Amino acid sequence: NVMDETFRNDEGDHEITPWFDSISTTVLIILTPTVVILLQVIVASKTNNTNKGVQVASTSKTSDEGKTNHHHDHNRRRIQHALTGSVFYALSFILPYSIACLLLSTATALFYVLHLFRSRSNKVQRYYIQHFGPLLREHELNVHTIPGAFWFLLGTTILVFSFSMDVVRTSLLCLSFGDPVASTAGMSFGGPKVHFRHGNKSLVGCCSCFVACVLISILCMGLRYGCGIWVLTGCVATVMEVSSGFLGVDDNILIPLGTGVSLSMYIASKGILDS
Repeated sequence: NVMDETFRNDEGDHEITPWFDSISTTVLIILTPTVVILLQVIVASKTNNTNKGVQVASTSKTSDEGKTNHHHDHNRRRIQHALTGSVFYALSFILPYSIACLLLSTATALFYVLHLFRSRSNKVQRYYIQHFGPLLREHELNVHTIPGAFWFLLGTTILVFSFSMDVVRTSLLCLSFGDPVASTAGMSFGGPKVHFRHGNKSLVGCCSCFVACVLISILCMGLRYGCGIWVLTGCVATVMEVSSGFLGVDDNILIPLGTGVSLSMYIASKGILDS
C-alpha cells in the first residue's frame, strides 16, 4: 500500500515518497492544522438551530435549561472526540512520517503554551471559553486544569513516535470512539454503576466500550495477528477507561498508551512464538 508507506512502512522504517515535493509539504503543513482547528470551532459553535430551539422552549424552567445545555455539551464533546480521531486516522494514510511528528509535537507544545497563557490572563481565558467552552468538561473550566484535548494530542504524539502503524491506528480509534461510546451507552441505558473518586463508570458503558474496541481491532488488525489481539484490545482499552475513574489520570492518555504498549508486546510475543 503506497499510501501506508508514505507514513511508515511495514518494517517500521520512516520514509517520505518523492511525490511529496516542497509545495505539497508546505500545503500539508498549513492545511492540516487549519482543518483540525476549524473542526473544533464548528463543533463548539453555539449556532446550532436545534439547540436554540430546545433552549428557547425550556426558558421557563431554569433547571431544565441547564440540564439541556449540559446534555448538548456532552454531545458536542463526544462528536468532537470521534471526529478529531477520525481526521487523525485519515491523515495517517496521507502525511509523511516526519511531517506528522512535526505537526503533532508542535501542536502539543503550542496547546500547553496556550494553557499557560490561559492560566495567567483573564482575557485569554475569556476568549478560550467563548470559543471552546462547550467542549470543556466542568472541571476543565478551571484555569489550573489542563484540558483533555492536550492529553489527546500528547497521547497521539507518543503513539506515533513509539509504535507501528497498525498499533497507532488501532489505539487512536479506541481512544476516539471507546470513551464516547461508553459515555453515550451509560447515560442512555443506565444500569449498575461503580462510583469512583474521579468519576462514575457504568456496566453498560464498559461493555459498550469493549465491543466498540474489539470491532476497531478487527478493522485495523484484520487476521494478521490472530483473533486474540481483538479481545486483548477490547479488554485493555476498557480497563484503561475504567482506571481513569480511580487513578485520576485523564483517559485520553491512559487509553492510547495502555493499548499501544499491550498490543506491541502481544505482537512481539507472537513474533517470538512463531519464529
